[in-house]
Amino acid sequence: MTSQRLVSLSVSDTEDIAADIAKQIPNVCFIALYGDLGAGKTAFVRGLCRELVPDARVSSPTYTVVNVYSSKTGRVNHFDMYRVTDEDSLESVGFWDYLPTGVTVCEWSENVPFALPEKYLEVRIERIGETERSVEITLKGASRYADLGY
Repeated sequence: MTSQRLVSLSVSDTEDIAADIAKQIPNVCFIALYGDLGAGKTAFVRGLCRELVPDARVSSPTYTVVNVYSSKTGRVNHFDMYRVTDEDSLESVGFWDYLPTGVTVCEWSENVPFALPEKYLEVRIERIGETERSVEITLKGASRYADLGY
């Protein structure tokens, strides 16, 4: 397991961190996001999409559970598991059908630990000040992501 901790001083910094990660990840991968309300999880997804799906208008899928952003350059499946807590709920939104395609990003992954794949990128965003955030990136099952440089 490899890990790196970065400090974000603003929403823009959080987006930049994610954009840098997007340049290094495989075309098909899973990113599990953790963080309190307002920590910056959706800002992180905006940064990913800035690189992977530049024309995407990223918004939180809190009520829709999933937003899909796609273009000629990539695809991002953006899940919000805030209200999802069991396998039946995952099945009803077609969660398993999204996994073999594109980059799948899952906010509130702590609610669905049973659904996380064997290999994924874990991103924990924590408030350390009014605008400052700690962004900890950990590779789980790191062999698939060994080339990320973290």
